[in-house]
Amino acid sequence: MAASSTVAAVFLTFQVPANVRALACSRGWGCWIKCCKALARSPAGFTSRKRATSINLTRASACAAASYWPERGKLLFKTVACASCHKVGGSGGKIGPDLTAIGTTLSAERITEELLWPNRQVKEGYSVVRVITDAGKIHQGYQRKTKESEQSGDLVIQDLATGKLITIKNQQIDEQQTTGSVMPGKLTALLSQSQLHDLIQYLSELGRIK
Repeated sequence: MAASSTVAAVFLTFQVPANVRALACSRGWGCWIKCCKALARSPAGFTSRKRATSINLTRASACAAASYWPERGKLLFKTVACASCHKVGGSGGKIGPDLTAIGTTLSAERITEELLWPNRQVKEGYSVVRVITDAGKIHQGYQRKTKESEQSGDLVIQDLATGKLITIKNQQIDEQQTTGSVMPGKLTALLSQSQLHDLIQYLSELGRIK
């Protein structure tokens, strides 16, 4: 399917002005990415976000494979700070999930969604919990379960900065909230259209046998 017809089909799921649809169809995938970002910032932009996501990302992610530059995708993963939080092949950070085999567990469209909207479907165990104790101390990290916490009912947090487990007794918690993914929502806004294509396809191939 040509890029223009792909984008045309995608926009059938949106309440988008005719002039915007025409612009996207004439300019293809790159313009579609820009429109996705703009619509994501406007809750009223989608008629149905879930339905739109399932339809548009399946079709649009194929465009990334068509213009893939593998070495640049790998380089971007390191330079855009992805490697600061995520491991690939034993190298990288520990803040986010290990992405060594992400290409075997998530489809290209799901990877695209994770990059553009990291808070839509946060992987279990990676939603940040922010706690303020009765002493005024602030803790931020991932909630973890231990044998002791299951018995006591106390909160255990894996600190984002140190990776250490911190136990906070329930009676010491003054305020607690889940803030979602630690990944910045506008991280991909720094990338050009072709760079985003490369990054999507690089991640899509991780873990696959070549």
